[in-house]
Amino acid sequence: MEDTRTLRVPGILGLATIALSLAAVPSTVRAGVAGCPPAAIVRGGATTMVTAVVAILRQHGVASRPPACAGRVVRASLDPAAGTRFHHLRIDDGFGRTSDRKVTDARTAASLIETWALAEDASLLSPKPHAAELPSPAPTSIDVGASLAASADVPTAEATWRVAATVDVSTDMDGFAAYGAAATGCGRVGPICVGGRARIASGSQATVLPGFDLTRNTAAFLAIASLPITWRRFTVAPLVGLGGGWARISGLPDPITVARDDVSIRAEAAAIVGLRLATNWSVLAEVGVAAGRRVSGDPSDPLQARLTPPPDFTVGAAVGIEYAR
Repeated sequence: MEDTRTLRVPGILGLATIALSLAAVPSTVRAGVAGCPPAAIVRGGATTMVTAVVAILRQHGVASRPPACAGRVVRASLDPAAGTRFHHLRIDDGFGRTSDRKVTDARTAASLIETWALAEDASLLSPKPHAAELPSPAPTSIDVGASLAASADVPTAEATWRVAATVDVSTDMDGFAAYGAAATGCGRVGPICVGGRARIASGSQATVLPGFDLTRNTAAFLAIASLPITWRRFTVAPLVGLGGGWARISGLPDPITVARDDVSIRAEAAAIVGLRLATNWSVLAEVGVAAGRRVSGDPSDPLQARLTPPPDFTVGAAVGIEYAR
């Protein structure tokens, strides 16, 4: 009996000692993790957003510099996506796993970075799979807050406002050509860009009367609406406009000059194609048609009445530059 008891007591004490030791291991590991917080090194060209992301991460206990202890460090870069409201976010965990995403705000970027940093710390408490068992990381490219996966083939986000300057040539298809310039600006209202356009042009035309040439100087002011559709570096935008126009037609029958003024209602329709060359800047090409209807009466002066009124229909083409933001 004595021998049996002598053998059992050490066995019970030994098992208790082992159990206590094993119970203490997780708390020790947790203490080490708590004493060495995760870190995320955030860099990039989006300086304002980087500063905001770093501040949010610090509030959540994620350091912005590598810790002195053997803690986990992830690296992230934030760069603005040219011509869009998105920012490119790339996260690297240092083990060959990366994530490429598009974000629109600092909180979303900070949340994604924090998830990677904290997920690595959590894995220290669980057994790591053998290298051969690790799944191959699939490259990710997701627009956070968007319904479409971000890739080079997906349309980029539309600008909230646009301004453009163009030079153009137009003709009434009857021998009269005019050269001019236009300034256009619009802001987004839903999918539509609503704004205005101002146009000036000048041209001349010889008549059948000897020494009698016609000169036309015109101006137009239109309310416009367009539907910009962006894909990669290209933008296509159908446009319609409605407004008023003014024209001064003058003739030069030596030795006097005769002129008449006409006011008209004017409508335009055009198709615009843009190619983005740099952040926010694009070159444009436009083709369009314009129609007008005079609302001013014919002049009573016989000489003025001989001057041809402005054409009711013209076609034209233009090239220019655009700034979108």
